[in-house]
Amino acid sequence: MNKYQINCYHITRRFVPENASETEKKIHELMDFLQKKEHQNTVISTLAGASITEEMYENYSVKRFHHNYPYLNLNKQDREFLDETIGNPHCKGISKFLKKSSDVDIYHIHTSGRIAVSVTNIAKKYKIPYIVSVFTDADKLHFEKLEKIKKRIIDYGKFIDAFSKDIDIFSEAAGIICYDHKKFILLKEKYPDKNIIPAFCAIDLEEFQIVGSHDFRKKYKISPTSELVLFESDIDLGANQIRLLELAEHLRSQKENFHFLFIGKIKSKNYLQKMQQKIDEAKLHNMITIISDLSSDLNFLKQAYEAADYFINPATKWSQNEQILKAWASRVPVISFQSEGSGFLFDNKKNCYLYKKDDLRSLADSLNFVRTNSGFRVRLIQNSFNQLKNNFTRKQIHKNILELYRKISQNSSE
Repeated sequence: MNKYQINCYHITRRFVPENASETEKKIHELMDFLQKKEHQNTVISTLAGASITEEMYENYSVKRFHHNYPYLNLNKQDREFLDETIGNPHCKGISKFLKKSSDVDIYHIHTSGRIAVSVTNIAKKYKIPYIVSVFTDADKLHFEKLEKIKKRIIDYGKFIDAFSKDIDIFSEAAGIICYDHKKFILLKEKYPDKNIIPAFCAIDLEEFQIVGSHDFRKKYKISPTSELVLFESDIDLGANQIRLLELAEHLRSQKENFHFLFIGKIKSKNYLQKMQQKIDEAKLHNMITIISDLSSDLNFLKQAYEAADYFINPATKWSQNEQILKAWASRVPVISFQSEGSGFLFDNKKNCYLYKKDDLRSLADSLNFVRTNSGFRVRLIQNSFNQLKNNFTRKQIHKNILELYRKISQNSSE
């Protein structure tokens, strides 16, 4: 092994590429990047969701070990649920393998719970530096189902956990990769001097480049001469699409030629009905297009962003970080208010134009300023594209992780 090559074990609870969760997809993307840089990588996992103990997957090795849950009377269906979602197993096989393996530079732990604690203990004992990836919490419905399962089984996990309940897997970690914005803020507050890489906001820039097709407006009967406002989000009260319907009504009163495109899954039928009622009352039918089945069609989604003239974010309940990055990648100016979840992205009048929350006049004035100041709009688009390219692409995040690996490896060898 040359001194520039890093050998990393990626330890995770589950790794099934053909039926991958978001966590497994992120691991695979990182592995693919590292393999192309000629670093050695091995995935160490349980047999959750899989039957093959050892295989080569796209030029990297995957090793899986039998695992157990600390439950008596656990049936096959419940075990499969735990394997698929939020199981917290213990795995002696992983521990034995790590104890026998000496030719490794870094452990990268992509899980939490019992496996993470055992790997942390081994890393400390054998003086192997480790980093931890932190992901968004699972759906609360999974935890509710787990509580129902626990009512019909015997849980002896608390006796196992009694010996490790005070172990903090982050305290001695050489670095943290955080895929959740709220957790990133909390971890930075708790460990201000630790290497923590924000990885919760990124897209594949190459994947989202202009596709060159102009069929989108024609297919959805949107006039080629209208200015198109796009907003992609689940249709729900928190997304606040009705604010944009109010803006559409205002613009029509000014005899402006605009069209509004809403893309997103219908999360609230009641809210969709309120939107339809507003459209009917204000007679906005010719100005509004709602598409609820496009989010999974990447090609047409690209075309939607390419066709748009503005991306306006009125959401009040959650951030639209990924959608904002899509707009930046497509060179579409972004108008928004500074929501709590997207504040780290925005630099007002540099990469976006912020308006006052719940203020229709402020929103209308912001749109008018961006559309009537061409020089400003060009700078806004270029600045946002540059920020995306330098900070918020998956490729750049992977580069940051590799740089952290190198720094840790160098420090441990000194």
